[in-house]
Amino acid sequence: MLVEHGLSSIKALCAATSMAMRVLRFHDLGIIRKGARVDLVAFAGDPTATIGALREVRYVMREGI
Repeated sequence: MLVEHGLSSIKALCAATSMAMRVLRFHDLGIIRKGARVDLVAFAGDPTATIGALREVRYVMREGI
């Protein structure tokens, strides 16, 4: 919806992820480093170029597993 209302794909992704975490004051989340609680998602395409790539999930890592 953010893209439909004018945001670029990259700005929409930031608004829904890292910016939301800052607003909610979860400063320790969203960092990829040894010992961090990490969730990662990999997609078939590049969601920064085409937001529809978010519909093609290829891999999910939750809390490092």
